[in-house]
Amino acid sequence: MEIRKLLKASSGAKNLKFGKIIHAHLVVSNQISRDRVIERNSLINAYSKCGDIASARLLFDRMPKKNVVSWGSIMAGYLQHGYASEVIELCRYMVKVDKLCPNKYILATVLASCSNCGLLDEGQQCHGYALKSGLIFHQYVKNALVYMYSMFSDAKVAMRVMNSTSRSDICTYNSVLKGLLDQGDLRKASYVLRRMVVECESDDWDSITCVNVFGVCGSLKDLNLGRQVHSRTLKTGVDCDLFVGSATVDMYGKCGEISSMRKVFDGLHSKNEVTWTAVLTAYLHNECFEEALKLFLKMDLQNVVPNEYTFAVVLNSCAGMSVLGYGNSLHARAEKMGMKDHTATWYQPPLHEGATSLDKAFVSCSEAPFAWTSNANPPTNPTPSPEP
Repeated sequence: MEIRKLLKASSGAKNLKFGKIIHAHLVVSNQISRDRVIERNSLINAYSKCGDIASARLLFDRMPKKNVVSWGSIMAGYLQHGYASEVIELCRYMVKVDKLCPNKYILATVLASCSNCGLLDEGQQCHGYALKSGLIFHQYVKNALVYMYSMFSDAKVAMRVMNSTSRSDICTYNSVLKGLLDQGDLRKASYVLRRMVVECESDDWDSITCVNVFGVCGSLKDLNLGRQVHSRTLKTGVDCDLFVGSATVDMYGKCGEISSMRKVFDGLHSKNEVTWTAVLTAYLHNECFEEALKLFLKMDLQNVVPNEYTFAVVLNSCAGMSVLGYGNSLHARAEKMGMKDHTATWYQPPLHEGATSLDKAFVSCSEAPFAWTSNANPPTNPTPSPEP
C-alpha cells in the first residue's frame, strides 16, 4: 500500500526519477512478480503521467495478466501525450482479444480520442454502447459524448445527450455553449446559458465558461449581462487568464463600449497578438479607424508579431481613412511575412494613382474567427485517469 502511495505521489509531482527509483526497489525486493497486477498498474500510471510513455508501454506489454485498470492506464497515457489513434486500437484489441468491456474511465478516454481523431462513426458506436451498458449515466461519459458531438458541430445531438440525464455540470455546459456559439445559434445558446446560471453555482465557473459566456453576451450585444460576468471574473481572479481577458475585450467591443474595452485591455498583465487583434477589431467595427492604426503602431513598438487577422483589421482601417500609402506598405509587409495567399489579408492595390481610397481592398476580418475561440479548448472535458 505504501509503495502505491509513493507512486501516486511521484505521478502527481511528475517526478520520473523518483518513480524509477521505486520501480528499481520493487524489482530488487522481488515485489513486482508476474502476478502483481496492482503494482504494475501503478507503475504504468506513474510512467504515463511522468511523460515516459515508452516505458509504460513496455511494462504493459510484458504483463501476462491485465485487468481493465491496466488497459485504462495505458490508454489514458497515450491520450495525454497526443496519441489518440493508439487509444482506439488498444480498445479494439482489449475487447476482441482480452474479452474485456470498457468501464466509464476507458469509455470517456476512447470518446475523447474519437473527438481528437475526427472519428464520428467510432464515436457513435461508443455512444450506443454507453446507452446499452448504462454508462451514459456517469458524468465522465456524458461529458465526453457532449464534447465529441460539439467538436463535430452537431449541437443538436449534444443537447440531446445533455438532456438525456438529469444532472449536468459545468463541463457539460461549456461544451454545449461552445458548439452553439460555433454554429451561430444564439437563441439556443441564450437558453442554455440561462439553464447553466440556474443549475451551476457561480463558484463552479472556470475560464472556459467565462470565455463562452462573454461570446454569447457579445453576439447578443447584452452589455448588462456582460458587465455582470466581468464583475464575477474580477472577484474570482479569473480575469488574469489571457483568454478571458481577450474575450472580455471582444465582448465590450461588440457591445460598442469602447472606453470599458480599452480600460480592460490596458489593465491586462499579459497580452498576445490575439488580444491586440481583438481591440483593433473593436475599433474597426466602431469606426474608430485612427485609434486602430495608432494602436497597431504601439503593437509594433512592443514587438508583438501580427497575424493574418491583425493585417486584415488594419487594412480595413486604412480603407476607412483612405490612407493609400500606408495600406500599400502593410500589404507588402503581409506578403513578405508569407501571408499572400491568406484570405483574411488579401488586398489588391488601386488600379490608378489618382485613387483616393483603398476601394480595391478586400479583407474578411469581420468574419475571421479569433484564435482564442479555438485554442482555449482546453479541454472542456478533462478525462480522469483511473486510479490503480
